[in-house]
Amino acid sequence: MTEVTRWYMGFRYKGDPEALVEKISPYLYRENLTEYIPIIRTEKIDKKRDTRGGECYFFVAIESEKPGSVPEPVQRKLLPLEGFKKLIKEKPFFTLEEIRGMVGKSEYSVTEYGSRIPYRTREPHPHFDPFAGNGPPSIQPENQTATYDKLLYILSAWGTGSWYTFSKLSTELGLGEPSHIIRKLILLGHLERSSDGKRWSIAPAVASYQEDGYVLCGQRSSQDLLRLKNDGIEVRQSRHPLGHIPTRLRLPPQLTRQEITSLGWIWVEDASWQLAQHLPDLAGWRDSLEPLPGIVPSLYQWQRWEGDRFVDCTIPDKTGLYQMDSDGGWRKTLFYDTEAETWRQGDWYGLRFLALQEKRYANYAPQSEKLWIPQIQRWPQIYERALVLASGLLPERSQGGLVYSAVSGKLAQTLADKLSVTLERSHA
Repeated sequence: MTEVTRWYMGFRYKGDPEALVEKISPYLYRENLTEYIPIIRTEKIDKKRDTRGGECYFFVAIESEKPGSVPEPVQRKLLPLEGFKKLIKEKPFFTLEEIRGMVGKSEYSVTEYGSRIPYRTREPHPHFDPFAGNGPPSIQPENQTATYDKLLYILSAWGTGSWYTFSKLSTELGLGEPSHIIRKLILLGHLERSSDGKRWSIAPAVASYQEDGYVLCGQRSSQDLLRLKNDGIEVRQSRHPLGHIPTRLRLPPQLTRQEITSLGWIWVEDASWQLAQHLPDLAGWRDSLEPLPGIVPSLYQWQRWEGDRFVDCTIPDKTGLYQMDSDGGWRKTLFYDTEAETWRQGDWYGLRFLALQEKRYANYAPQSEKLWIPQIQRWPQIYERALVLASGLLPERSQGGLVYSAVSGKLAQTLADKLSVTLERSHA
């Protein structure tokens, strides 16, 4: 396997280096340069003591076979750009130790965590609702696997960010409704989201052991496949027929825990079962949802979910799912618990599941290890995640429901019991 070394190329720049980082970051992503440039660090400037007329230094991390060896794409696509013309030629390369005292820890300085390139966030409207739009999915263009792969690479490089930055990025890449995109990435184990929905973070790189191989999820870079290939390891790649998720990567089951760890992944024995065992029952999950205090019902217009649609109502007086509209034009979808007199927010399908009045049921086929759930009773996101992690695949649609693959009887029954779902069995 070819060894890759990280070193730094230094530049002089007259102006605000933070603004340069903001400007250049999207370009690096678009041109697929982040596999060579994982980090940019800027000099910490004390403007009161500036004696260089506004000139400063910034350093670009390069990953190549040896220090000073600039990859061809970087030479061709980056160095000719304005802002990168004043290369510090007296010293062809720097180490992190040599520049550590010069770089600061400002918002734009890049930490080692997640190897991310920073991105300036612009705060949304104060009443912006990160859960808005989490209803039935919109139709997306087909064959977008490569774009989803690119999205995952970018998010892995950033490491963490606000809901606004995720929404902006997925929209710019042309992937459709951001709330549906982030839900899919969470289900697949690639992303985590804060309880209030305002922040996201990339999940650790995990190899989940199943009998037929390891499913890879979490942080990913475009160099992963090349690194595995150089190590002579077979990588099984499969794509969604419509290309609506990143490429599923799987490794052979013969690899040992030590080998998986040495490759850079966290070894987990059946991540789906590990998650399922630690999930609370439905009441416990409900109580864990983010409360929203201080709501004065008379100040808003209300609609209540009635099985398959929202209908107008006056003041909320029953436990259930509600849509709250303000005179200012913004909307929130919330669950009201009359017994606790508490408003709670969470994923759209999960709140709808809480509001179900009819019997909750699902159908399990032991021979094919497939689980069918009615679309109208789609499970809360964290429970559905346990089902998706079993195969690394999103569910297929069939007969007005969702079909999950590679679900063991133990997993299906455990989750059904926790959600008070009647599990019927078939011979399909």
